[in-house]
Amino acid sequence: MTRSHIETVREYWAAGDREDWEAAAQCVGGGFMWIDHTYSDAPMDDALAVAEVQAWTDSTRVIDEWYEATDGTVIVLATITRTLTGQWRDVEPRGQRVTSKVCDIFRFNEDGLIVHDEMFQDELARMRQLGAL
Repeated sequence: MTRSHIETVREYWAAGDREDWEAAAQCVGGGFMWIDHTYSDAPMDDALAVAEVQAWTDSTRVIDEWYEATDGTVIVLATITRTLTGQWRDVEPRGQRVTSKVCDIFRFNEDGLIVHDEMFQDELARMRQLGAL
């Protein structure tokens, strides 16, 4: 039995929360693309993606709502709580714990693996919690 798309998203996020990058990689297919609209409308390059992920630890993602379109695209509204422990943009880490809302749009290949992750975040709330505004 194959897992559903939302199960794949849950596994992908759970692996990321525990910083198990090998398990996260099992959820993505070839040509995987991540677009974080807080940076730009272009796919994240590898160096920026690594810096973004490594700046935060102790992450927890809670899916608040999710919807699956007829083409299999999954739209997830979630709450992310995490701690800033590394340099992130121009913000110095002081162990700030922040909670923010995200909307993620996931697309999948024919094998049910994630090939496209497009993220929208409440950046203003996150920057306020970090004391950057």
